[in-house]
Amino acid sequence: MKITVIFLLLLLVCSGSTDQNKEAEKEILAQQITSLQSLPQDILAVLREMAVTLTQQKFDMRLLQTENKEHAAKLERQETELKKQETELKKQETELKKQETELKKQETEVDKLKQQLKVGQVAFSASLLATGSGYFGPFPTFTTLIFKHVPTNIGKAYNPHTGIFTAPVRGAYHFGVVHRNTWRSPGFRSCVGQELATNCDCI
Repeated sequence: MKITVIFLLLLLVCSGSTDQNKEAEKEILAQQITSLQSLPQDILAVLREMAVTLTQQKFDMRLLQTENKEHAAKLERQETELKKQETELKKQETELKKQETELKKQETEVDKLKQQLKVGQVAFSASLLATGSGYFGPFPTFTTLIFKHVPTNIGKAYNPHTGIFTAPVRGAYHFGVVHRNTWRSPGFRSCVGQELATNCDCI
């Protein structure tokens, strides 16, 4: 009789504990269901934010692409304009070189004209002595008389060291020579001769 009573008590305790476990499991399940029900809403919110961000990024990307195309087109136009300017600059440099060459030619021509103008007026006067009188010769051969006293020498064509006159330009030249023989001696005969030579040829 005692044994039966104890078994019934054990059955009651076990059944009581089983009911408690079921209630706990129900509570846990309810919490999980609640968390699962709230989870998709959070995911949707995140997805929506991501979609908005992606749309904004796409818009920004298209805007940047458009700006890049505009910048590329502008850069290409600037490069084309720069090439044109370089070509024009080269042309100007070539023209400037031509003008410089022409200017040098003109300067050379002007210098020649100035030189011709300077030597265009040629005149000189010279004598063997500055003052007084003296004797020269006799000479056994033809000798160049050097007129060292030169009061006038326009154009510097006469060289008082060599006695040679060099014509600087083509033209007609007039030469006048005056000499005087004052030597007298009984029984002797004096003779004075002169010749004008050009390029070592007497004329």
